[in-house]
Amino acid sequence: MTILFCTAHPDDGVIGAGGTIAKLVKEGKKVVVVVFSYGEGSDPLKDPEFATIQRIKEAKRSFDTLGVRDTIFLSLSDFKFVAEIKEPSTTKKFEDIFSRYNPTQIYTNSIDDPHSAHSAVSAFVRDYINKLQQKPGLFEFLVTIPIKFAYRERPRFYIDVSETISVKKRALEIFKSQQPLLTFNSAITRVSNWLSGFKAKTHYAEVFYKV
Repeated sequence: MTILFCTAHPDDGVIGAGGTIAKLVKEGKKVVVVVFSYGEGSDPLKDPEFATIQRIKEAKRSFDTLGVRDTIFLSLSDFKFVAEIKEPSTTKKFEDIFSRYNPTQIYTNSIDDPHSAHSAVSAFVRDYINKLQQKPGLFEFLVTIPIKFAYRERPRFYIDVSETISVKKRALEIFKSQQPLLTFNSAITRVSNWLSGFKAKTHYAEVFYKV
């Protein structure tokens, strides 16, 4: 079984699903991460080229910490993301990845995430899957905000990440380029996972929404 995680930026998958990724790998599942953009525009004071190199190194180390051996970058510009994701070349790249791995499940950013790149990735993945005859399971996770305000009626489920929460924490701490947001994201993510764990009657959990 191959499971695909599609994220707008390198740290999205760790924030929203890092514990689950580590758990799936531990269970022997093949996990492939597709990162659409390096997120080089996250710090306007940094040179984009330097930020790109830094983010690539961080992403590889972070996902390696989670146990992922296949991390693929689509290299969309963080500054022209919404336009470039609609280009035929982006669809072709994703089509090649999908054909190569033939995933049974896909996890991605949430469609109602206020970050334009996050919602754009969700819309892209949805559109691609809708054209398929045999559709893999599609699930979404939150990144920008830990609480879902829209589409609250959608089916949700929790994955117990109590045994992998420490690995997720280490993976998230690798993104030094995201300071001071790193400290904030780490704290919010920890509380969010604790609250989800409380609802799932365990210590820590991550919540996903079925599309």
